[in-house]
Amino acid sequence: MTTLVFIICATITAFVLNHTATGFQIYMIGSNKTAAKYAAILICVLAGINPNGGKGKVGGMVLAVIILQVLSSGLSMFHNISDYYKNLIWGLVLIFVMIINVLTERKSRV
Repeated sequence: MTTLVFIICATITAFVLNHTATGFQIYMIGSNKTAAKYAAILICVLAGINPNGGKGKVGGMVLAVIILQVLSSGLSMFHNISDYYKNLIWGLVLIFVMIINVLTERKSRV
């Protein structure tokens, strides 16, 4: 049931962002320009969303949620791993994704 609600919400969000003027404005500045500039949230970075606004897709966000849920479930299976290492793994994933985003952005500019 939770998956069905998620799919419905993602579909509605995609429609609003891609087919309405309000959705276009959300893409352009987000909800708060200053907060968007400094909030490097893992899921947004993983989804390829530009914190300055104007770039990102709902499909990328859905994929990021699925990847992070699989990673979270996988880490929960190992009870002997301390929280320190779990946070380290999350941080490494964030750094890896940021490097990939920078490299693909540079490649697309050339």
